Amino acid sequence: MLRRPAILCDPTLCTACRACQVACKQWNNLSAEETEWFQGESYTNPARVSAETWLLVDMREEIMAWGELVWMFTQRRCHHCIDPACLKNCPAEPRAINRDAHGIVTIDPGLCIACGTCVDVCPFEVPTVSERYQVARKCTMCVDRQSKGDLPACVKTCPTGAISFGEREHLIEIGRGRAGEFEKGHLYGVTEGGGSAILHVLPYGVEFSGFPEKPGGRVHRGVPTRSRKSSMAGIDGAGPLLIGLAAAGLTRFAERKRRVRESGTDPDPK
Repeated sequence: MLRRPAILCDPTLCTACRACQVACKQWNNLSAEETEWFQGESYTNPARVSAETWLLVDMREEIMAWGELVWMFTQRRCHHCIDPACLKNCPAEPRAINRDAHGIVTIDPGLCIACGTCVDVCPFEVPTVSERYQVARKCTMCVDRQSKGDLPACVKTCPTGAISFGEREHLIEIGRGRAGEFEKGHLYGVTEGGGSAILHVLPYGVEFSGFPEKPGGRVHRGVPTRSRKSSMAGIDGAGPLLIGLAAAGLTRFAERKRRVRESGTDPDPK
């Protein structure tokens, strides 16, 4: 694998064919979702990322100050932050969220307690708790494909080169060059929220992208109330081992809650 893999998304080359969206679903065996026409603000469909849609092409129609109507095609997906709010706030013991040596952020279904804390604190509103599997799910940056030397599914299927894959430092150099071709161009993800492995060329700046200008951790709802369910056994590749890990995670979480009650300290992770 690359030392610091990253993905560069350039909407100036995107035709919104959504091949990346389909490839993500196919590779990760994600179910189709029932949607409605104009469910979102534009032609974006579904309206947002979910436990069954890990990558979404967001389609925005914007009228510029000079009167021109332009399309903004940006990807909604996990940004694989360098300093992930989801990881810092995960209350499971051991934590269900991990950022590996390559900077890829993943959720371990065997340790996730489906509390929804990551859902609440993510500044990009990406992780979603699956009602079917009772675990939080999101883009894995195809770490399984990367480990075998293959490209992420979205990158491999893009027909226009709008999605590039490589070392983060190299892609930052390329992305800044492309963004610099526009008066208000900006490369998003270099420093925002501490930086991320997903970089976006924004030709008209952050204002028309739908991304937070200064992403920061959001406030979560408080003490987790969800509990694990045996339905997690339906996850592909799961089985007795994952179920055993889930039980161990619940035991540790229950023990932590007991210690917190006895000590009288605030159980909410900061």
